[in-house]
This record gives sequence, C-alpha cells and structure tokens, in this order.
Amino acid sequence: MKIHTNGKLRSIVLPSGAGGLFYDWVALTRFSESAPDACGPRVYLRDADNREPDDLTVSVEAGISANADVEIREFTLTNHSSSARAIELTTYAEIALNHPAGDAGHPAFSKLFVQTSVTDGVLLARRRPRGMNEHWPWMAQCLIAENPSWETNRATFLGRGRTPADPAALDQTGALSGQTGNVLDPVLAWRCPLALGPNETKTVRLLTAAAADETAVLAAIRDATDALIPSSPTRAEELAATMLLGRKDRAVPASLAGSEVLHRFPLSGDELRVIATTGLASAGTREVIEALPSWRAVGLNVRIYVMEKSAVAVPEGVILTDPDSFSADELSWWLASAQLVVGGDLQPAESAPAGNAERVAFPDAPVTHEEPLQCFNGHGGFSADGREYVIPMALENGRLHLPPMPWVNVLANPQFGCIVTERGAGYTWSRNSQANRLTPWSNDPIRDPHGEAFYLRDEESGELWSPLPGPCPPRSAFTVRHGFGRTGFHSECLEISQDVEFLVPPEDPVKLVSIRLRNDGGRSRTLSLIAYHRLLLCSTPDRHHATLAWTDAEGVQHAANPRAGDFAGGRVFSFAAVHGAAATQVANNSSENFTGSGGLENPSAAAWENARGFGRDACFSRKVSFTLLPGAAVEIVIGLGEVMEEAEESRLIEIYSQPDAIRTTGTDAFWEKMLGGVRIKTPLPEVDLMVNGWLLYQNLACRIWGRSAFYQSGGAYGFRDQLQDSGALAALHPGLMRAQILLHAAQQFPEGDVTHWWHPAPMGTGMRTKFSDDLLWLPYLVDHYLETTGDVGVLEEILPFIEGPLLGEHEDEEYMKPAISKTTASVFEHCCLAIDKSLTKGAHGLPLMGIGDWNDGMSRIGREGKGESVWMGFFLFTILNRWIPLCRARGEDVRVRNYTAYRDELLVAINDAGWDGEWYRRAYYDDGTPLGTHTDDECRIDALAQAWAVISKAAPADRAEKSLDSLVRELVDPEHDIIRLLHPPFVNTPHDPGYIKGYLAGVRENGGQYTHAACWVVRAMAEARRTDEAARFLQRLSPIWHSRDAAAVAIYQTEPYVVAADIYGAEPHIGRGGWTWYTGSAGWYFRVAVESVLGLRVENGDTLVLDPRVPEGWPGFSIDYRTASGRTLHRIEVVNAGGAGNLEVDGKPVALTDGVARWDLLDDGTEHRVLLTLQRANN
Repeated sequence: MKIHTNGKLRSIVLPSGAGGLFYDWVALTRFSESAPDACGPRVYLRDADNREPDDLTVSVEAGISANADVEIREFTLTNHSSSARAIELTTYAEIALNHPAGDAGHPAFSKLFVQTSVTDGVLLARRRPRGMNEHWPWMAQCLIAENPSWETNRATFLGRGRTPADPAALDQTGALSGQTGNVLDPVLAWRCPLALGPNETKTVRLLTAAAADETAVLAAIRDATDALIPSSPTRAEELAATMLLGRKDRAVPASLAGSEVLHRFPLSGDELRVIATTGLASAGTREVIEALPSWRAVGLNVRIYVMEKSAVAVPEGVILTDPDSFSADELSWWLASAQLVVGGDLQPAESAPAGNAERVAFPDAPVTHEEPLQCFNGHGGFSADGREYVIPMALENGRLHLPPMPWVNVLANPQFGCIVTERGAGYTWSRNSQANRLTPWSNDPIRDPHGEAFYLRDEESGELWSPLPGPCPPRSAFTVRHGFGRTGFHSECLEISQDVEFLVPPEDPVKLVSIRLRNDGGRSRTLSLIAYHRLLLCSTPDRHHATLAWTDAEGVQHAANPRAGDFAGGRVFSFAAVHGAAATQVANNSSENFTGSGGLENPSAAAWENARGFGRDACFSRKVSFTLLPGAAVEIVIGLGEVMEEAEESRLIEIYSQPDAIRTTGTDAFWEKMLGGVRIKTPLPEVDLMVNGWLLYQNLACRIWGRSAFYQSGGAYGFRDQLQDSGALAALHPGLMRAQILLHAAQQFPEGDVTHWWHPAPMGTGMRTKFSDDLLWLPYLVDHYLETTGDVGVLEEILPFIEGPLLGEHEDEEYMKPAISKTTASVFEHCCLAIDKSLTKGAHGLPLMGIGDWNDGMSRIGREGKGESVWMGFFLFTILNRWIPLCRARGEDVRVRNYTAYRDELLVAINDAGWDGEWYRRAYYDDGTPLGTHTDDECRIDALAQAWAVISKAAPADRAEKSLDSLVRELVDPEHDIIRLLHPPFVNTPHDPGYIKGYLAGVRENGGQYTHAACWVVRAMAEARRTDEAARFLQRLSPIWHSRDAAAVAIYQTEPYVVAADIYGAEPHIGRGGWTWYTGSAGWYFRVAVESVLGLRVENGDTLVLDPRVPEGWPGFSIDYRTASGRTLHRIEVVNAGGAGNLEVDGKPVALTDGVARWDLLDDGTEHRVLLTLQRANN
C-alpha cells in the first residue's frame, strides 16, 4: 500500500490498484476497508483483436501534484511486438463526496444528493447541500488522451448484478454513453482508444482534483503539473497495509463476557490499535514508533500500546501497559483486538493463499416455467391465488435475466427477520434491524452483494456453484417465489433438482433455510452443501466490532459481541439438520480461511479446520457432505438465530431439526389469518391483487415489525409513522392498533411534544425535535380507532411520560435517552396535551411549522419560530372537529371553549391567508414570504394542501373544486401516471426551505410522486365524489400498473408487488420507482382503496357501513370481509345497475340511511350475504 498526500489531498493506493481519494475529511471516492476491490478505482485494457497481452507492458504511476490538490495517475503502455495494436483503456471510480461514515452508513441516501456534469472535457461532481451551513468540495476528473469518452451512471457501467470485476461496459467496444446529470448512482468512468505501432510507447494521464467550488476545481485541473510529492516511507506503508488489510488467525477465547479488559481498553470508533509485546527497547517497537508521525500525517488514528512495566516518557500516541495486569484469557483477547501485533522483529503482512475451487460452467438453459401468472410483465407475475409473486429467470448470453433492480422479500416477526433478494442475497437481524444486524445489510442495488451465501460442490469433479442466483450461480435458469413469510428458489443443474426456501416462523427468533436436492441422474453423486454467514452482531461492518465466533463439540456454531452495548447479552447460533442421507459436517468460523483470494464469488473453502473468528473475520461457515444415490433426495436445514438463554437455544434447535419442521411452522396459516380479512374483486385487478394481501403484508411485516427494507434500515419506531401504519389494522386486528397506540402515547414528554423516532428496549433512545405534526398523529389515530372499534376504554389506559432536557431556542433536535417519568396520565390526557401544545399561531393566524410538518424536508421554513404551515391548519382543524365532541362528552368545558374558539379562528385564517386564488398555499417562511403561490418559480403548488382542504372539510365547496382542478392540472402527469407532491421542484430558489432542496430535482419529496400523499389525493377525489378520477388514480398508484409490461418495467424498475415510497418526477428518471417496502404508503393505500373508494368501514365495533364512491361505468364489485375474530364472513356484492338503491342482508331488505348502507356487524360464526344495488346519480 502507498499513501500520497500534500497535506490536504490524500490518496491511498493498494497493490491491486484499488484505494481511495480523500480531501480533508471528505471521501471523494468510495473506499471500503472490508472490501477494498469492490469500489475501484479500476483500469481495464482490451485489445481490439483479442490478442494475448504477452508483448504489451503497462506501468502505472500515481501521486499528488506538488502545487495543486490534484492526483495524477499515469498509464504507460508499450507495444513490444512487430505489428500494430489497437488497445482500449477504460477507468472506473465510484463517487462518494461525503464523510466516509456517512457514505458507508446509508450509501443509497448519500447518492441522491450528487450531480455530475461535463465542462470542456472535464467531468465534474458536486454534492447538493442539505442546508445553508453545508459546504462540500467540488470534484473534477479529466483523461488526457485522444478521443476520450465518459460515463457517470454506475448502473449503466456495471450492469445489474455485476461488479467492477466484470462490468457490462466491457461487453461493448467504442465510446461510453456520456451520461451526466442526476444519475442517482454516480461514478467517474473514462475510455480512450490507443493505437500503438510496433515498439511504440504511449502515456495517458488521469487527473482528479478537488476544490471549494467549480471555478477553483477546473483551474486545478488546468494548472496541474507533473511534479509529484514523494510518498510516505516505504516501511510505514508496509506496516499500514498490515494494520488495514492484514489477516489475523490468532485463536480467541469464547468466554469473554464481563472481562475487565473490555472496559479498561474499549474499542473506539476510529482507532487503529498497535500492540508491541516486547517493550520499548525492541527493534519492532522502535519501528512502529518511528512510523507513527507518518501515519498520523495521512489521517490514520493509530494508538500504540507497549507492554512495558517501567514508567518513562513516551511520544504522544504511545501508551505503556503493564503485561502482568492481564489474565490469560484477557491477554488473548487483548492481542486479538489489535490491527497489528509487534514482537521483537516485525514482518510485513503475508499475502492471501491461492488455490480456489473450480467454478462450474454450464451451457445455457431456458427457464422451464409453465405456470400461468397473473399480470405477467416479462419478468414476473402473480400466482393464481395471488399469494406469491413468481419471477422466472432465464439465461441470456450466459447470464441470468435479472429484474432491473433488486426484487426482494421481507420476512419478519415482531422480534426477528431477514431480507431476501431475487439473487438470494440479503441480511438477518434480531431485536433491532438497524442496531443488531447479525449479518451485514447492503443497499447497493447494482451489485446486491452477499453477506450470506450457499454453495454446492461436486467432490468428484471439484465443480462449485450456488443453488441460488448468487453469488456464483451456474448457467441454469431459476424460478423465484416471494410469498408471505417465505421465499423459494427452484433450479436444475447437472441433473440435480435444487429447491431452496427461506422462512421466518411467526414467533421464534430464527431464520430457516431449507435446501432440498434430488439426484435426477443415473449415477451416484458425492456432494457438499456449504453455508456461509458473515457475522456482524452490531450496526455497521467496520473494523472495530469485537464479534467472536466458535463451534462447540456438538457442531453448533456460536457468536457473541461483548462490545455490542445494549445487545451484548445475545447468544447467536447456527445449526444444520440433515434428512434423507448420512452426512458428515465440518465447521469454520474464519472468513479469511473460507474465502481465500477468490472472495464469495469463488471461495477457496480450502481450510476447514475449526478456526475461530474475531471482528470482521468472524463468520459461520459449514460444509455438509453426503452421497446422493440416483433418484434419492436429501434436505439440509440451516438455522440462524439469536436468543438470550441457552435453554431457548436448545429448544429451537430441537424443534427445527426435526424432519419436515420447516413445513410445520404454521407460517402459511398465520399469514392467512393476518392478511385474509378482506378480499375484493373489482374491475381493477391491479388494485385487487394489492389489497388482497400484499399491502397488509408490506404494512405489517416490513413497516410495523421489521422496520427495515433494502433501501432503508432504521430499526426505530417513527412516532407518526408506525402509528399511521396501524390505522390500516383497526377493522381487522384492533388489538394490534390498540397496542401501537399505547406504545406511542408513552413516548410523550410532559410538555406535550414527543420523540420524532425512537429505538425500543433495550436501547430506549430517541430524537427529540421541533417537528410540528408528530404529536398530533396520536389524537388523530386514536379517534380513528374509537370510531372503528367503539373501544372507549383505551382512553382510560394510564401511561407514564418520558423526561429529558428541553431543546434550546436555536436547537432543532437532540438524540437522547429519556428517563421514564413518575408522572402518568390517561391516553385521553396524552391526546389532549398534544392538542394543547399545538394550538400555536403565527402572524397569519396559522399553526407554526417548527422544523417541519409532515414533509420533513421542509426543515427550515419555520426554524426561527415564525414560519407557518397551511397544511397543519387543515390537519389541526380535522382533529379539533373530532375531539371537541369527545371533550364535551367528558365534561372538559374549558378545553371545549378553547378548542372551539381556536378552530373557528383557524378556519378564517385558512381561507384567508391560505388561499391563493386557484389553490391553497403550502406555508409561510419565517420572514412572512408565502410558499406555494402562483408567482413562485419553484413549489408553486403542493398536493398536500389541496388534498387536505377536501379531507378536512375546511374548504368551501367552490374552493374545494378549484383546488382539486388545479391539482389535476398542475400535479397529475397523465403521460407517466404519477401525482407529484409539489411542482416545480426546488433547485435555485433564494429561500432555504430545508434539506428538501438538496435532493436532486424530481427525487423523493422534491417534485417526485410521494405515494403517501398521493393516496390522500385519491381520498380527496373520492370524498369529493369525483369517482372516475378517484378510481383512475387508485389504479395508477398500483405498482402493478407501473410494471404492466416489459416496457413499463424498464422504466419503473422496482418491485411490482409492493408500494414504492416515491416515483421520480423529473428527467432522466421520470417514472422510475424509488425506495420500496419501507413506506407508510402501503397502509394508506389499503385504507383509501377499501374505505374511501369502495366505501367499506366498520363503525363503533358493531356496524358495517358501505358508501361506495366508484365510477358509474363499473358494473359492480365484491368484498369478502371477515370479522376481527376470524369467525364470521360477510360476502358483500355491490351491483351498479341503476334504479333505486336498496340493501339486502341475508335476503332481507334493510333501509338505507341517507343513501348509505348500514347493517349490524354480526360475529356469530356463520356466513352472511349482503347485496347492495347502487342508485346512479341520474336516477
């Protein structure tokens, strides 16, 4: 490894050529210590005639310019042959432009703020600031060569499911595409042709610069010279390579919990630990102390611990430690915790062993999937019963035909879960999907890397392949089936039928993977099934986590992380059960031993001794070997779980090691009970399939229980988020909504505000903020619960407050661990306190906005305490109208007077300061400037205000119609079938609305469709009786509509079976799905479809109400509603046949009430039939 620096710009260059480029504290390019070759930079050479490279030499020199912040890489190519050669040189590096920890923690989010452009042949990259106080450097790169071309879209360069080792860009010759702009996943890639005559040498230079602004960075590129600063001392570089990338195979004791040494020498977040074991006088110790200034100069936070009894003066960064103060076990851990251990003489880091297993190469095989699928789009479709989404993947030119983006499943129960992509990648968590990840989470949609992997090996031929579409798939077609609580894969390879199923049981904290193999050939096969889990047991895969992994005498693998903080007490385990064949097993817990130099795509799997693993080397890897006779079948079940007690571990292993255990978990019956309460059939199959299971599954498994998905992994509860999600369960599982209400009410401070989000026990930490709307979702959703269930007893539940320091006048938020207060109050009081706290007024009589309302990104409109929210006016008006009668019924006369007076004045303010002439405004800035007016160049109109003007009933009828007309005209895009949240997006407005302006135009809240709000648009259309628009928009919100054929999939790209939080609303990505799964849109889509459009709701727990708002052109629809107990089914048929409206229940007429059907909600264990004939408007 070489490190170059001029004091400001720093370049790390590894022997492979990979590395990273840093400017002060900013990572310009992405660099991963755990996978340094995954991000680049890379250089590729290709001969146009496919000649062997024997007579071509290439040298690479890299360094930092002496007089500018420019890295210079020189590529010198010499043709030693007697004939001309045509060479194509291509370079690649991934852009970070962020603090390394910020980029690594959430790369998909980080990338949304980066734009690329080209000026005079120089590629530029900049990060759009999220606030006025953010100042990011500009980055520039230029290839000095003839006829260069470029690419800044990573998806285009790499290709789906591919890596920098095998990019799609190398499949084609000629110029790169030249894409720049809002590419969403930016890289810097160049290509140039090189014509080399006989014995000719040519040099190409790649210049990369950073500076404070565009002008300066272009000047740096222009003025760069070829003077290079010498690199750091060679010996210091060797030692740094040992620290950062060296391998450790030291055995580590398993029982470290409670060891005092863990507290005496805690592992800090960025420390590189060096331990010198032979005192100050040894040569090795002197060498590392001499290298310390060089390491510190390039930003490496190295601390040297010298085992020395004497007390003498030492340089800064060197600490003396008494060797007699350690027990034997503590000393073992102490040495294993270091990145570098120094004895008497220091040796350079050893290279990794060679010798990988042979990768199997098979001929192309077509997919043999003949099952008819609903809404098939060329990539996948729904099974006949709609309960599975089936993805047949054929081979095309030797590669699997993958979807454009990961199409994943979330498998979860309240305490445990995992994500499975269509390539078999994903991760597993326990107790908290963000803070206690058992295996690493990734949200890289292009590479979709595997932290968990499975392989098959033919022990006779040495061939190795995955029984899944990754990480080293055979040339075999696959069929993937995502279902409720399970995902399955089927393939056939080398006369072996392969079925792999992932499952999380409804209650137990364990993931089960069943691999069923059948020998369809005519000869016996000696095979090994190999399982691999890279262990984390914390949040992020940095080099400092202290995970220990080992295997016990019974073959059960164990792991613990004594530095996991609140989660340190967990017992992580893995087991294997084999049914149908005699098998031998061997285990290993060191990733280094497992992967060798081939990585997960081609692991050596050569060292199968029972090695322990520590830190990022820790893993569970296991080989199960067996012989499979012709026609015989075997099933291997691999379990991965976490428990708190040894007895619970034993119980789970005993249960799930039994034959057919994975098929007797009750998973299918459980999810049928949870999701089968409503079944609809309408003229819109795109809506039916979503309502009939998938929306509720997304809402419950992902949002409420898992709180994690591919693109976002939070682990925390959002006060407004999961509370809204639970609203979809009121009529089906009222107990779950009730529990959610109680959980959230207990997150209120005595002052009335609440935590914006919080991590539940054992963490108990959360974010106190000045958001204006969070606290009001409690009374809003409690009212919905009361209206649906009639359970007024919930209002009497007594819950404590939480206590923590107040936010200062200029303090927006604080992450804290609040204490549970001794002060308690009823749920009714908690709700009223939230309303009391919210009765604020600005200069225009509207509620104050704080650091944001529902739109978090509008974080600085009201930051100074004067900005006002028009939407908050509508929202608060809605709540007051519902809670004034509740307060009156409970004798709360003072609150009734206060609430009534405020509501009446608010109504005037909304329709005065809130009205713009054709629509309602969005807000007022702190300085009194309105936002969302016809004079605005950006955010001229916002959907939220127009929808809630109708939902709240605060708008007069004529204004409600005008605002909806304006919404349709200004925000609905019929060409791309999206409903924008606002338009035009924020780009250059002189005002600072907040971090929303940092998003690329058309992305997420900044001018794209935010589906959560779009659902409210549908609700407003339905309540305004604009039934054709309500039904059409509802259909267009369905991901099935956006994926209706291959052309639509190519644009939308994300999963057709779950709702996306956002759809991009500006070129070049208009119509593309954003972050899927983890969105409140799922619950609201369900509610809007069933309650607002079809018009079915439960009232007071004892009455069914049906008030359809469907187009007159519909012939009718049906709803099967099962009561919350599951005992009784109401089969409802609605006929749109004209004539007088009438209702029949079990064949008996029931009078309509003001044109609305209402009948008793019977729960008597029988089936009831309901027929409603609608009266058309012209009758």
